[in-house]
Amino acid sequence: MGNRFIFTLAVAVAVTAVAGLAAAEGLTFETTVPYRVGKELELGGKVGPVTVRSVTFSESESGHVGSTIMGKLRRGDEGLQGVIKLAFAGENPTKEEWEVSFVIELLDRDGKTIDRFERSTDFQGEAKTYDTEHAILRYVMPLIHKVKIGMSAKLD
Repeated sequence: MGNRFIFTLAVAVAVTAVAGLAAAEGLTFETTVPYRVGKELELGGKVGPVTVRSVTFSESESGHVGSTIMGKLRRGDEGLQGVIKLAFAGENPTKEEWEVSFVIELLDRDGKTIDRFERSTDFQGEAKTYDTEHAILRYVMPLIHKVKIGMSAKLD
């Protein structure tokens, strides 16, 4: 009877651990996509009830980053910096407000990180495009080959 109890307890612990892992995995998502300017790329990411269907990248030589701390520090280097813009198409069909955090890593051809930044936005009962941008030295922009996108969600 003692061995049967231990076996039953071990199975219960394993099932609980797997269920907990499955729940935790539902709040995070990670994928790597090619860096293609002007093309909508499918993500198929789901974090909590929020689905982030796609991302579109674009570039410009200037943007609203001048109001950020890095923009102010680099104000004299305006001819050297460019801006990478990201547009995430997502939706949350529920009434609850969920905060989605994005971790973006710009990778070179060998998969090494060129730059990394984080952003977040709220989704609540809506479909929307979340637009964000990031200042980067213009000379490294042609070196970006892939983009690793991590997402996590929490009930706000």
